[in-house]
Amino acid sequence: MVRGIFWILDNGAKWNDLPAEFGPKSTVHDWFHRWAKAGICERIMRKAGRCVEKRGGFKTALKLAVPRANAVGGAASGSKSSRHSPTAR
Repeated sequence: MVRGIFWILDNGAKWNDLPAEFGPKSTVHDWFHRWAKAGICERIMRKAGRCVEKRGGFKTALKLAVPRANAVGGAASGSKSSRHSPTAR
């Protein structure tokens, strides 16, 4: 159930788009609403926020998570390889 809930939250998808590998949509949806009503989702987010703060805050977490443009290998200079990369946006 947890993986299905996180999939929905991570993808911003509708419940009807939940892949079958996560179980019945209605079951995952029901559990999410039970946990939200009981305050479990809020407690998880607060605990996650405290963990990030202990590690230097959200700005530090973002610096670690987002690579710098010049570290990507030519992306900042507009080299030919970066323009044809399938992951370039």
